[in-house]
Order: sequence, then C-alpha cells, then structure tokens
Amino acid sequence: MWKASTSPRIKFFLWLCTHYSVPTKEVLGSRGLNLDPTCELCGESPESILHTLRDCKVAKSVWKDLGIEEGNL
Repeated sequence: MWKASTSPRIKFFLWLCTHYSVPTKEVLGSRGLNLDPTCELCGESPESILHTLRDCKVAKSVWKDLGIEEGNL
C-alpha cells in the first residue's frame, strides 16, 4: 500500500480502512459512544466502512455514476 503511486492522502485513508479507524458509526459505537448505528444515507444497515463505501445504495449509485460496475468493487 505504501509503495502505490498515489497521493499520501489516499494511502493514509487506505491505512485507516485496514485498521478499522475510519470514524463510522459502527467504529464510534465500539469505542463507547452511545449513538444509533444506522446509516443516515439509506437508513437500512449499520454504518460500517464496507457499507459506506460499497454496500449502501447511495454509494452504489455514486459508483454507477462514475462508470464503475458493481462486480468490480
């Protein structure tokens, strides 16, 4: 990951994802914050990293608008 030819911000974001440190509701709840874990965008599932980036219907719509097929995620 660190040798990838991309910006340092993207590398750091990937590092956060692999260490479950992106502050989603699921992560914040596991750290003791008392909050509703449901995704505010779709209201259907807990807000996890994978849900936010891949599984949420809003995220799927964004990927589709970018021309990225669901099978390629």
